[in-house]
Amino acid sequence: MYRPEPKQARSKLTERKFLRAFNELLRLQGFAGTTVNDVAVLSGQTRSAFLKRFGNKQGALEILFEKYCEAASATMHDVVQELENAPKLHATLVSTSQRYEALLQTHKASNRAMHEHFLKDLEVHDLTKGIFCECVEMMKHIQKKFLEHGTYTDKGAWTGAQTLVTVNYNYVLKAMPAFPSDCSERHHLIADLLETAIKR
Repeated sequence: MYRPEPKQARSKLTERKFLRAFNELLRLQGFAGTTVNDVAVLSGQTRSAFLKRFGNKQGALEILFEKYCEAASATMHDVVQELENAPKLHATLVSTSQRYEALLQTHKASNRAMHEHFLKDLEVHDLTKGIFCECVEMMKHIQKKFLEHGTYTDKGAWTGAQTLVTVNYNYVLKAMPAFPSDCSERHHLIADLLETAIKR
């Protein structure tokens, strides 16, 4: 069970060690392949301290994923704030795609682990739902800025959000080997897809 953030410096340091080790093991072994004992050994801490802090692996994963959600939320907020001075739709979508890929590269391990969680239970976690809905809202702002009123729908915003997330996530996982490896070419292509999506 998730507990409030620790206040003492020593407790904060212990948590950081656990999360750093857990993130590295998720990157190397995935969620199912990582045990609490693995995390304890790599972090130099005890198994009982891990369980006292996080309750279980799922509790630790949620904290890692919350960090991704916070970073993603801040990035999407920046995109929306910058729309006022954004000159063109395509350039905005290219930049948005580039930022999203960078986020996923940084938080790849926790995103993959949350995907494992979904595949196991076929249930979308509330954290995933929340950050995806923020992405939809960002797409609505982009629609409003660049498209004529009455030429787009909420369905387009949802489709755009799904395209942004799915294409970049699968590329980061190396699940799209035929996709352009050149960064500029790749994100211009994704921007083309997004432009089509949000005009639905």
